[in-house]
Amino acid sequence: MTQSDTEEIPATPGGEDGTGPWLRSRRAKILVVAAAAVILIAALAIVPHFASGRGGGGTTDAPPLATAAVRSFTVTAAANGTVVPASEMGVNFSTPGTLASISVHVGQQVTPGTVLAQLDSTTAQGDISKAQSAVTSAQTIYNQTVAQVQTTAANESAAVAGDQQQLTSDQQRTTTNGCSATAPTNALVCQNDQAAVASDQNQLRTDQGRQQSDAASGQLSISQAQSSLNAANAQLVTAKDELTGLTLVAPGPGTVLQINGQIGENVSGTSTSGSTLPGTSTPIPNIVGAPAAPGSQPFMMIGDQGSFVIGAAFPANDLPALNATQTGTITDTSLNGLSVPCHMVAVASMATTVNGTSIVYATVAPIGQPSGLYSGQQVSVSINESQANRVLAIPQSAVYLVSGVPHVDVWNGSRSVSTAIQTGSQGSSLIQVSSGLNAGQQVVLSPGTGLQSSSSSAIGGAT
Repeated sequence: MTQSDTEEIPATPGGEDGTGPWLRSRRAKILVVAAAAVILIAALAIVPHFASGRGGGGTTDAPPLATAAVRSFTVTAAANGTVVPASEMGVNFSTPGTLASISVHVGQQVTPGTVLAQLDSTTAQGDISKAQSAVTSAQTIYNQTVAQVQTTAANESAAVAGDQQQLTSDQQRTTTNGCSATAPTNALVCQNDQAAVASDQNQLRTDQGRQQSDAASGQLSISQAQSSLNAANAQLVTAKDELTGLTLVAPGPGTVLQINGQIGENVSGTSTSGSTLPGTSTPIPNIVGAPAAPGSQPFMMIGDQGSFVIGAAFPANDLPALNATQTGTITDTSLNGLSVPCHMVAVASMATTVNGTSIVYATVAPIGQPSGLYSGQQVSVSINESQANRVLAIPQSAVYLVSGVPHVDVWNGSRSVSTAIQTGSQGSSLIQVSSGLNAGQQVVLSPGTGLQSSSSSAIGGAT
């Protein structure tokens, strides 16, 4: 031990322990200094917790920081999506009625024409019976009308023929009696013969006129009877079609994926299944965060579970930047970081607004045949829109909203200052700063509390 480590103190009488008042005073001072040191250390440990708040902390220990710099990153549109079979189709009854039977079950394979379900046919069978009776009655009337017209026409033809024959006979008699001569030998006979000929001619004209009138009237009666018969037959066809419509059959091959109905329930008759995903016959599924898709729910869903597409709902302001040539990524954090490359299949031509929420539907397909996807799975979709080249950018986790305005905490070396900024394109980790920051300034990072995108984000590394 050196001279600098200790100091020798002379003994002074006056105490049982051999110490004097000076020494006891020196020890007391040492104890006070030691206690003060402990308190100071504790204070230094506690103060940063109270001085590290956002926008005005006074600690000299710098929090996690990032530097605003000119960078490039991939910009993409982000959306929630639902996995559905690629060939999924909705099947509905064409007429309303009461569900009487269901012939298939979920998971069953069906072929075109397979009977799926049946509506109660009691009313339809009654309608067919009435229509058949109407057809029988109309056919009878038609047959009777045709027969009557034909009989009348035959009788009148015979009368006209008889009139013609009588006229010819009377004309021949006038010739035989010499009535055509300038001075007939028997004027009285010729007078009678001429009168008979005139009477025959009048009768012939009368019967011919009646024949023509009755022929027209008869044809009109036949046409009316034919129209009634046609209407009755059409009603019978309609009744039979309605009966056929009570049987629901599979329009194509596939697997029964969903049945939305129970025996005894009333179902509406519609040949449509509501809106479908762009570029497909697949009905729009329920998507997290999106309003319910327009259109009615189909009675039954049939599809091929061997391949999938994703129905995605993008914010409406992404529509101008989306097209069918783009690629991206499908992720599902609930499946330990599943990441599947994908491509855009089709995008709706216009946005859909429901209950004040405006979105645009799109169809996305995985590239290849990845495992880990299943029908009904909720996923996140990111589609590469463009490239943000050499823009001032900071990590998204540094940005937060104050009354809807983006802010960052700028670090000045000893404290943070809340500063409003304007943002532009977003990336998976970066966001463009249009104004409010300069290159080289440092901002405080707040992991997990970054700006939530209202329109787009990006997948792809920064460069």
